[in-house]
Amino acid sequence: WLHRRGMRAIAYVNPFSVGYGGAAVYRRHPQWFVYERNGQLKAPSYYQKKLEAGRKVGGARPWLLKLSPYALRIEPNIATLKVIDAQVAQIVKSQKMFGWDGVRFDNYVYSAQGYDFYGKKIAGDAKKKGELEVRAWVHMRDSLWKKLGPDFAIGDNFDYQLRDRHPAAWPETCRKGQLLMQEMPRSSWRPQSPWNRWQDFMDYYHKTADIIRAL
Repeated sequence: WLHRRGMRAIAYVNPFSVGYGGAAVYRRHPQWFVYERNGQLKAPSYYQKKLEAGRKVGGARPWLLKLSPYALRIEPNIATLKVIDAQVAQIVKSQKMFGWDGVRFDNYVYSAQGYDFYGKKIAGDAKKKGELEVRAWVHMRDSLWKKLGPDFAIGDNFDYQLRDRHPAAWPETCRKGQLLMQEMPRSSWRPQSPWNRWQDFMDYYHKTADIIRAL
């Protein structure tokens, strides 16, 4: 339907494993994921809240959390590219099934954090962390283009304001014509926003565009 109207269909994805399918992958490949220092699987707050609060989460509508793919979110250990290859295979499978023209990663890049299955720190310092995150993103991007062609769109909504979170990897999300979606406008209407004035809003957009084009 979109193609008939000259538009492209982009799927939203995440650089980590989510939902019950992710749990199945974890059971088969526990060594692909990130652990806490004490050896516990690193599972951020969505899953913990479901376990601890149960029906209380979501107030009168607990089904929102129960049906959410974020009910389980586990981080991949990007020190091994096998886990990236597994995600690429899933994206390719989905593209063949639905005909996506591209994917957009939702506000995250691959993160080198925590400990591996054997209790070893994944990235001992900031330099190593940056190297692993760059390698993971480049491997994902180039693998998808190799399998689906260079016209397959890849991008994210990891605004350049957030680049300090992953300073080495962030430029890689823009290079070679990848897409960057700005989520800033959805909060600029607030009076306390530094971009509430129309001129400031436009200046910010031009600055962002210049930075991205430079990459």
